[in-house]
Amino acid sequence: MIPTTATIKSTSTTDSSSKSQQQRSNPSRNTSTTTNINDSKNVPNEKKRPDIGNKASNTVTVNDNDDDGDDDINAGVVGNWENLYGNWVLRPTSTKSSGEDNEIVENDPTTNITPRAVIHFLGGALVGKAPHITYRFLLEKLADEGFLIVATPYDLSFDHLTTCDDVLTKFENVAPTLARQYGALPVVGIGHSCGALLQVLISCLFPDTPRAANALLSFNNKPVSEAVPFFEDFFAPIPSEIRDTYAKWAEPAVAALTEVGLLPVIHETIVTLEQIPRLIDEVADGARDFNPTPAMVRSAAGKAYRARRTLILGYDDDPIDESAEVEEVLREARSITRMRRPMVEIDVQRTSLSGGHVSPLLAPPLDVAGRAEDLLGLETSQERLGYKEAAATVEALVRWLDEGNL
Repeated sequence: MIPTTATIKSTSTTDSSSKSQQQRSNPSRNTSTTTNINDSKNVPNEKKRPDIGNKASNTVTVNDNDDDGDDDINAGVVGNWENLYGNWVLRPTSTKSSGEDNEIVENDPTTNITPRAVIHFLGGALVGKAPHITYRFLLEKLADEGFLIVATPYDLSFDHLTTCDDVLTKFENVAPTLARQYGALPVVGIGHSCGALLQVLISCLFPDTPRAANALLSFNNKPVSEAVPFFEDFFAPIPSEIRDTYAKWAEPAVAALTEVGLLPVIHETIVTLEQIPRLIDEVADGARDFNPTPAMVRSAAGKAYRARRTLILGYDDDPIDESAEVEEVLREARSITRMRRPMVEIDVQRTSLSGGHVSPLLAPPLDVAGRAEDLLGLETSQERLGYKEAAATVEALVRWLDEGNL
């Protein structure tokens, strides 16, 4: 049965990566109305997905268990972001309930603000490795609307199933910590480009990971040859000089760079570029297309997509956008679900905004935008700093979330 909601629930925090791998060895289908983030059920190539459950306490001991392998997990920290178990987490900066007449309570560090929902965000190819920087404006605006942001970085790979599994492992690891502080919250998946594709795969092939809703920005399910023209010609290893130069900054200059906010950006840029040599290795091993293939993704989505509400958001100047195609597939999935479960309501909406494929990325940090708006006014600031489309994206997302009472 398709869950009526997807929430994160508090459970034991004693999972290990080896145990997690064993749990994915056998198929299992969730039949409950909620899913516990840290519940251990066997799923093929899958993991148990979150429910932020009963609040155990009002305080949480932060355990920054980053399994990404970075030498210093704090090197990429910007603003109020936290690195928790390999996820970038941003707590809500105000409390806003859905609806027009909302009382807004600004964030007080001494107050435990209850988020409206958890937004699990996945960015696009390559830039999804540092989502808290590349999508900073978008995500900080959503936090300002009262949402708890969990942005999971991932390494781009030809094997999307392994990528999904890695993403969900990180998400499950942070869920108990958040559950103890906030209690039960619905989980909304938002993805951009490749991240949107991963969200669809998670909702199709990982049945123990239900979502209250999914928002798919600039969905793209093209084969490598079309998604990345001249793919192999442009891939080259990162020169060792870059890493050597970066190592030299671990001196007095580090403090200065940190103070002006440059060090995290430089660090995350290098981390992002480090994905390229790994992709080169996959090409050398014979990889030429994604697994599953675009045809397999369409087939799986048409038969097994489970999210109750889906927003498909595209841009009018995006040559690789496939919003129309995914809408057709998800409406097919809705028809199949209605035949099997007539009482289940599935909502699929599609909207288009002005802009291009990278519009969600093109914006300054929220504090910079705020200062510019104070000086120049809202419209002038958006025009001059080039984030009109990113702001419109946030507005469309919040409007859709409000409609779903999230």
